[in-house]
Amino acid sequence: MAGNWSFPITNRALAGAMVRRGWNVFACYPCSGENAEELRALGVRPFNGEPYLVGVRKTYPKDYNRISGAVKVGLGGSPATEVAESHVKAARCADLIGCMSEWARQNLVRAGVEKSPVVIGNGINPDDCRPEDGKVNPKPRILYVGAATERKGWPAVRQAFAALAAARENVEIWAVCPGAKKDEIPGARIVGESIPNAAVLSLCKSADLLVCASALETHCRPAVEALACGVPVVVPDWGPYREICAGPGAWLYPVSRSRIPKGNRECETEGWAGEWYVADSQVLVGSIRRALSNLAELTVEARERSYTVRRELSWDSVASRLSRHLKGVCHVS
Repeated sequence: MAGNWSFPITNRALAGAMVRRGWNVFACYPCSGENAEELRALGVRPFNGEPYLVGVRKTYPKDYNRISGAVKVGLGGSPATEVAESHVKAARCADLIGCMSEWARQNLVRAGVEKSPVVIGNGINPDDCRPEDGKVNPKPRILYVGAATERKGWPAVRQAFAALAAARENVEIWAVCPGAKKDEIPGARIVGESIPNAAVLSLCKSADLLVCASALETHCRPAVEALACGVPVVVPDWGPYREICAGPGAWLYPVSRSRIPKGNRECETEGWAGEWYVADSQVLVGSIRRALSNLAELTVEARERSYTVRRELSWDSVASRLSRHLKGVCHVS
C-alpha cells in the first residue's frame, strides 16, 4: 500500500497506527508547533508541502476539492439529531466517512449523506488505561470529567453532587471541570482548569465511580477510559453511552429528550442543531446512590471488562477497521 494510497487525518494516535500499517498519511488540519512536530515524527506529512489544511470535520467543499490523488476521509460526524448543513456538505465531498459511533452514523444517513458512512469507533491507549492494583480510598471517590457547560451536563452533575454533599453522604466528590469554580460544591475537590490527559487518567484510576451526563456527544471517551481502567461508570441511557458503555460495570439512568435551546453558544459554534438528552439532577443523584450501594459488584464487573475494552477500543483496533474500509474504497487487497 505504501506509495500508492494516502488520506488526510486529524488524530495523532490514529495517524501513527495507520502509518504502521503502511498507509501514506498527510494531515488535513490546522496544526503548528509541537503538534506539527509530533505528526512529522510519526511520518505524517503536510499536504503537497503546504501548511496543514482546514480540519476534516469543518472542511468546506473547496478545501476538499484541492485534494487529488488521495482518498478523502471524513472522521467524526456531527452528534446532533439534525446535522448542520455545513457538515453534510463536507461529508458529501469525502470518499469515505468514518464515524465514532453507530448513533453518529445514523444521524448522517438521516441528514441525506449519500455515501454510506461506516463506524470505525474512537480509540484509547491501552497502555495508559489499566486498572490500578491495591487501590483503597477511605471513602468511595466519585469523579466527573468534563467542561462546566450544559452540553456536558454539568448543571445536573453539580446539583446531584451538591445534594450528596448536603446529605453528608460517605463519599469523596471530585471534578475535573474546566470553567467551574473551586467552591461551587461545599466539600468537593474541583479542578477548574484543563490539565494534561495523563493527570486526568491518574485521577480516573484513583476513582471508585465515574459520573457522566452529556446531553450531546459522538462518543463517550471519559466513560470508555474509566471502564478500561476498571472503574465503574454512571452514564445516561442514550446514543453512544447506550451503544458503547452498556454492560458489566455500567449503571445507566434515564434522560429526557428535548430541543436544544436557541442561543446555546456552544452548540451554535459547533454547528449542531436539533435535539439533545438532558439529565435530571434528582434522577442522577438517585442513580449514583444505587450504584454506590452496588459498588463492590460493579467494580468486579468493570475490572473483568477492562481487558476487553482495552483490546477492542484501542487505536490499533480503530486503525484496523479504518484500513479494512479504505481497502474497499481503494480496491486493494
